[in-house]
Amino acid sequence: MPKKSQRKKRQQQLDFKKPKLKVGKKKTLPSNHTNISFKSKAIILPNQSITEDKSHELTNSRNLTLNDLVTQLRHYSANVRKDALLGLKDLFNRYPQILPASLSLVINTIVRLLVDEDATLRRILLSFMNEFIPILSENDFRPYLPLLIIYTCSAMTHIHEDIRTDAIKFMDIWLNLAPDVVTIGFWKKILPNYVSLLGSDMSLGQTGMPGVGTSSLTFLNPRSQIVSQE
Repeated sequence: MPKKSQRKKRQQQLDFKKPKLKVGKKKTLPSNHTNISFKSKAIILPNQSITEDKSHELTNSRNLTLNDLVTQLRHYSANVRKDALLGLKDLFNRYPQILPASLSLVINTIVRLLVDEDATLRRILLSFMNEFIPILSENDFRPYLPLLIIYTCSAMTHIHEDIRTDAIKFMDIWLNLAPDVVTIGFWKKILPNYVSLLGSDMSLGQTGMPGVGTSSLTFLNPRSQIVSQE
């Protein structure tokens, strides 16, 4: 009996004895341990700036500044990009005087939309160009034409037919704005693209399938101007 009592007493002492840990060694967690730690991340919403005080800045009807809209134009969502482009139109309709000063930021952002796969977005972009280019002087817009033409040439060789078709519409805008820049500076890049489009149209027309430019005929006149006939 005494031996059992002593053994039981030693066991109770071991239960309440704090084990000594080696330096650098973490304490072993019990099997029923529950991890209650957590991590937090910020959620950035495209329109979170609506409630901010921007009384000292020029904003559109949704209280978005030019920088807000430019940021949204780079968004991965096509719907956000479309809303941003419409918001940009709203901003410049309100304050057309800021367009020349902000042209560099705007062009360097929207030029990527020339090859955007969303057809509605490209139509909005075409409307944007037709609406605001006339209020700019040729000297304001001319420095950005090389960049726009390069992206338009890329769109003319795109894998998607509708992007190639829209590229011709954009090229017509550049031609009307500054024909000398297009025909003299970039004609060697543009002409093969037009020939390729025409060749594709002819080959598809022979098979009875719709192709690029089936609703209009585009050709070159002696002055190297592009003419479209219905």
